[in-house]
Amino acid sequence: MEQQGLAKSHFCYSAAIRACSRSRRWQKALELLGEMQTDGVRPTIHSYTAAIGACHRCGYWEKALGLLEEARAKRLEPDV
Repeated sequence: MEQQGLAKSHFCYSAAIRACSRSRRWQKALELLGEMQTDGVRPTIHSYTAAIGACHRCGYWEKALGLLEEARAKRLEPDV
């Protein structure tokens, strides 16, 4: 992300994860979610929702459920 001249923030990461979701790049979405945490940027429910959507769109519902449980364990609740 820094290579693109972007500051590391949950806004940038969430936008990138949403872009991966729309383009059905579920593995890259999960990679970004992990990178976010490694870089010390706290994921939000929006980050998880985008990653869950990426997995769902590609038929990886088990991974999507795992991410939902992970988000809940971090006390992030859906805001729909």
